[in-house]
Amino acid sequence: KMSVYKKGAWRTPVEIPYNINTKGSETSFTISPSGNEIYYVSDKSKNNIGGKDIYFIKKAGARRWSKPQNAGKLINTIYDEESVRFSKTGDTLWFSSQGHNSIGGFDIFYSIKDKNRAWDTVKNAGYPINTPFDEIFYYPSPAEDSSFYFVSNRTGGFGGFDIYHGHILPRITVVIAPTEAAHDTIVKMDTVATVKVVTPLLPVVQ
Repeated sequence: KMSVYKKGAWRTPVEIPYNINTKGSETSFTISPSGNEIYYVSDKSKNNIGGKDIYFIKKAGARRWSKPQNAGKLINTIYDEESVRFSKTGDTLWFSSQGHNSIGGFDIFYSIKDKNRAWDTVKNAGYPINTPFDEIFYYPSPAEDSSFYFVSNRTGGFGGFDIYHGHILPRITVVIAPTEAAHDTIVKMDTVATVKVVTPLLPVVQ
């Protein structure tokens, strides 16, 4: 269902106008920045690769959408996929999975569109975002490109699933100057961009 924010208040939730709900469970939903694609998670049995899979529909007219299609074996595995979301520019698809090369439970993965606008190889977001526990619902901050949120039940939180906030740190360039004995050109070495995950967000007291 969806609720529309109008005149300073949320309206009563209504059924979404897209033909994606089934008798099964639809647990996550994201609209591309262009508004022409919707990706969602469902456990309906038809065309499932295994468990919960990621499906999509595409705009086919002013008020028409394509039939749901499974996102395929590049994205989906025989295990559960969950919490799908587009990046701000729409060229990256973030999601969680118990499959692929998970280091334990649900890990956060991403796929970037290639030059043909197809999803490329799925990559694990890596540590410290992922742990042997469950990491789900990755959400890029709409305010700043380097900031993101996600949910995890890792140790060190307040209990159960907590919301975490993280930053992608800038790439560091190391400059190696030539010595007198070796008159080579200056070498610049770029390290891989790193990630800092801060402590879970404190509960809001009202």
